[in-house]
Order: sequence, then structure tokens, then C-alpha cells
Amino acid sequence: MRHKTPPMTKRQIDALTPFLDIFTQPGYRPYLPEAEMTMALPDPPEVEAFRNIYLDVCQDVAPAGTLPGDPPGLDPTELYIHFSNPEAMATASANQIRRYLLVTYRGDYHGFLATANKIASGVIPAALRRLLELRAEAPE
Repeated sequence: MRHKTPPMTKRQIDALTPFLDIFTQPGYRPYLPEAEMTMALPDPPEVEAFRNIYLDVCQDVAPAGTLPGDPPGLDPTELYIHFSNPEAMATASANQIRRYLLVTYRGDYHGFLATANKIASGVIPAALRRLLELRAEAPE
């Protein structure tokens, strides 16, 4: 079932894309090396700030819904895996990126360092670069 997801706005894109410069600095690691393992490792302040902003920006996306441009025949539960690499993010729509971030948040909620891991693997930086490309098409 398709959820009526509004388009991502320039303002929403502008809230996320400043983090690209932070996450792509040479030697940047989205983890706190001195943190002790408890139930979950704490995130550096910039990762936590990014997560708080993307959670707000993504709130009107259905995490298990399909979107225009989704690969035909792919089960909605497999879409997260489909977009879990920088190459796939290079062709994602803004709403597909928002859905990806929202599902990533669920991983953080359960203590899997999902946001930090997706920054370290290049997926989130690729998503932010893609949003910069898509900004011109976004409504105000």
C-alpha cells in the first residue's frame, strides 16, 4: 500500500546537509572511542544532533510503505537492505532517503549504532550528497 508521503522540502534538505562536511572530514569516526559498552555505546554529539534532526525531518514517511521509484516487486521490508550501500543512495529519491533514515533510527533505538555505522560505511554521506543534487527539484 502506498502512503501519501509529501515531498521533501528545501528546508528539510538544508537541515540535514550541513552534516556532510562533518561526516566526510579526513579521519572522522562517528564513535566515541573512550566509551564503555553498556546497553549501547553513546554517540558523539554531532551524530546525536543529526539523528534528532533527521527524526524530525522524516516523521511523515511510512517506514514500511512503498514509494514512487521503489524497485518493482521488492517487498517493503527488503527496501532498507536494497539502499544499504553508497551506490544505491546515488539514485535514491529524497523520500527514499527519508524512509531509510527513519528505519536507521529504529536500529539506534534498539542499540545497534545504526546511524554511526551508516556514516562510517559511507551510506549516510552518499545520501546527503544525493540530497544536495535533489535540492533544486524540492519545493520550498
